[in-house]
Amino acid sequence: APRSKEEGSIFGGEGAKEGRMSSSRAALIKQLRDRSGAPMVDCKKAVLATKDVGEAFEWLRRKGLSRAAKLADRVATQGLVAFCVNPGRTVGCLVEVNSETDFVARNGLFQSFASSVASSALRRDGDFAAVDTDEGERSFEEAAAMVSATVGEHVSVGRTAVVRGQAVAGYAHNAAAPGAGLTAALVGLKNAPAVDDALLAAAKRVAMHVVAARPAYLLPEDIPEDVLARERDVALDQMANAAAQEEDDDDQKKKKKTKPQHIIDKIVEGKLAKFAQERALATQISLVEEGKRSVKDILYADFHADLAAFACFKVGEADDDGL
Repeated sequence: APRSKEEGSIFGGEGAKEGRMSSSRAALIKQLRDRSGAPMVDCKKAVLATKDVGEAFEWLRRKGLSRAAKLADRVATQGLVAFCVNPGRTVGCLVEVNSETDFVARNGLFQSFASSVASSALRRDGDFAAVDTDEGERSFEEAAAMVSATVGEHVSVGRTAVVRGQAVAGYAHNAAAPGAGLTAALVGLKNAPAVDDALLAAAKRVAMHVVAARPAYLLPEDIPEDVLARERDVALDQMANAAAQEEDDDDQKKKKKTKPQHIIDKIVEGKLAKFAQERALATQISLVEEGKRSVKDILYADFHADLAAFACFKVGEADDDGL
């Protein structure tokens, strides 16, 4: 089917007029700039070269122009992330409880409900089908309906995660209530000679790092092959694009510089190694502890402990796929 005039004006088809930008196209460019952080001129080129914002974002990314290329798609929801850890500090549960507005998320009843969902899910291995209330155990639907009737908004649970370890601790950033905030993380440690307050404090500091650094995987070897393959393709595209822009002025002739294939392969592998180091919690440089040491090195040197598991949620943010 032929494009409408409006569609053509958005994507530069026959309906577009030279020197004139439609409000729809301008909105797309602004949306792409907000998402990518790339310069306006590059966002305009990306929109003109592709069919939609998603393709335009990938176009920027492959050309190495997007400063937000590591970010996954976001979901526009509000609410709180709450966690609860058992008395033995060996199991913790993390839940995202959603509301329609951040105003309701600041409501004491909603905060109490989020904490109840976390503690109830902890006792049921992450299952929030039932919630403990002041009136006794209720189904989640019934308990959520009671809260909704009071706050006047739809209330739901976005996701849950259970973290186990020899020592488990959590941290909530921008805390609205104890153990509940806009972002929260749980970390589990293992293989320590003993569990004491110092080890639990270390686990909490790692959780603080997780909230700040947002790792996608526990270990570099946990990164799926398809993710690495995609990053390899991106790195090759970036290098090809950079090589096309480089010029050799010797003898007044402009010739494209070319690198030997083995050099290109070495650079790409270096980029992949850096990608893995930055995405895995174990190999990230701690943002909390002093000195430029990785998280795993700090834990082993100070406590002879290893990472067992972690989970981190941010309100309104879709699950990360490693990008």
